[in-house]
Amino acid sequence: LYHRDPFNSKAKRRYVCGCHEARKFLRVQAVKMLFMANNLVINNGMPPILEELLKIAEEAQLPVIYAGSALDLGYWTLKKRKTSVIAILNYDGAEKMFSEVVSELDVARKGYDQLLNNIHNHLHHQCGENCAHHSNLDKATLLQHLEQEIRENIMSQLSC
Repeated sequence: LYHRDPFNSKAKRRYVCGCHEARKFLRVQAVKMLFMANNLVINNGMPPILEELLKIAEEAQLPVIYAGSALDLGYWTLKKRKTSVIAILNYDGAEKMFSEVVSELDVARKGYDQLLNNIHNHLHHQCGENCAHHSNLDKATLLQHLEQEIRENIMSQLSC
């Protein structure tokens, strides 16, 4: 397509790779779905650009999928380097596959929420009356810390 019509090849891009490219298209609200590598190195907190990507995606209610390592994402996009983010811009011709991915993501999210609720209930029953004097804010904070720990654990297992 590029050799036949260079102008239209840029206009009809299906996806872009990389944090900066994804951010550009997220800002103009052209992204339909975001894939992120699950093995991004986060030593001193999340890099600001990733926080920004996740924030914009959450505000736009875009599906964010943590799939494969950075090397896998690069391989899947026929790049010879690691790719940390893929932003899907156009899924014309693959609507059925897109809807299947979104429905599977919804099922996975519901399972994840159920898991968090089970853990919260288990901790609440284990704690018993000692937790009765804690406020709801403390429980919410506990849930946030627990959710973050579970995410880190899952990410570390997926990157192996």
